[in-house]
Amino acid sequence: MGEKVYKKITVDGVVYQIQPPDGGWGLLVALATTIIYICTVVPMAGFGTIFKDFLKKFGDETSNAALTNGLFNTVSFFTGLLATILLNKISFRKVALLGSMFHLIGTIGTIFATNMPQLITFLGIFQGMGFGLLLPAALSAFNAYFDEKLQMWMSISQTGMVIGYILMPPIAAWFIKALEFRGSLIFLAGLSALTVPAALILQPVKWHMKMTIHKETDKEIELSVINKQIEEEEEPLNKGERKVDKPTKPSLWQATKVSLSLLTDPKYLNLSIGLALCFTADIQFYPIIPLILGNVGFTSSQIALILSVYFGADLVARICMSIISIFVKYQCRRLFYWGALFSALLRIVWLLNDNFWYKITVMAVLGVLRCFIETLVSLVISEAYPDKFSSAFSLYMFVNGFTCLICGFLMSGVKDYTHSDTMVCHVLTAAFAISVISWTIEMFILRKKNKK
Repeated sequence: MGEKVYKKITVDGVVYQIQPPDGGWGLLVALATTIIYICTVVPMAGFGTIFKDFLKKFGDETSNAALTNGLFNTVSFFTGLLATILLNKISFRKVALLGSMFHLIGTIGTIFATNMPQLITFLGIFQGMGFGLLLPAALSAFNAYFDEKLQMWMSISQTGMVIGYILMPPIAAWFIKALEFRGSLIFLAGLSALTVPAALILQPVKWHMKMTIHKETDKEIELSVINKQIEEEEEPLNKGERKVDKPTKPSLWQATKVSLSLLTDPKYLNLSIGLALCFTADIQFYPIIPLILGNVGFTSSQIALILSVYFGADLVARICMSIISIFVKYQCRRLFYWGALFSALLRIVWLLNDNFWYKITVMAVLGVLRCFIETLVSLVISEAYPDKFSSAFSLYMFVNGFTCLICGFLMSGVKDYTHSDTMVCHVLTAAFAISVISWTIEMFILRKKNKK
């Protein structure tokens, strides 16, 4: 497991270690990250309710919805490459503000959209780019502000997002009834505007770092002198102590080179591809649940109840994880690995019987496992690459763009060939299986090397 390397400064013979606050302003950063989630991805849970009649005007609403949502996901993931370069060049607050601008343009633009090309442009492209910049920036700030309490506050932030997912569909239904279509879009634009103050909260972490004495001494040092030292040192120390009087920003080429260097690391590729496959298998699973259940005779109310149990179990698991994180620091990748393994097995089990109580019971367990997949992605990356988190996470998003496209084509091809939603589900299960197998091989190789 990787560990963060902290700067050390020497003032009048006293060695201080500079560490993230693990609280303080970091709590506002955690709140800002939750707000960014709620204002960007959570509204997609009400997309079908709000845009249903609009999409019907221009053909099959299901196909149009899949096209728009698919473009949003693809653009946001591929924007991760741009985020990687920018986060090595400028602060995460500036990157987040740029993302807020794109997202706000997209949400305001949808208010005036009158056809599908306009909706695809504003929602699929502009909002997708906005989210693709906002998420890496927010999570990079999150990772910078927390160390010991990172797991706990990340779990709490993710819990807030799931609550938003659960509440969004009824809220969207109420708004479409009370304010109609355009009024609901104005509400979504108002939500998007909240990403601006959230982005402003992501202050440089050096403003809030805490000092701990690395070498005990009786000397008392003026705090203003220590702060002056911190302002001169902006880059983390890799070996020993180093003083940087005038930190220089990397050129665009240097930033790009640093960002892409991880793609030559086999361990990183195995990690990021595995995470991307599992995340893709997760986010593309629940949209086909109603199709699978409807094809075997379940009613709309039964399907709604099963989905409520699925997301409810996810929520309860995240709350429990938040509490457990207070007392226990767990290995994120290992927990993710077992979550992926059992998700693959239980999805196969879920398809074996069409009894209502059987389906709902297995779905509850799958909801708990979903918590391990979605909550732990950023924590797994932080655990493995704590001092390269910005680049590692942004490039993971880029890799995720490819896995989404590949899985999308495979799902479409399997559906056209077999006309079976069950077989489509097996494609997603295979994505889990590939990740588990590749990570298992890596573990055996590392264990063999360690024995030698």
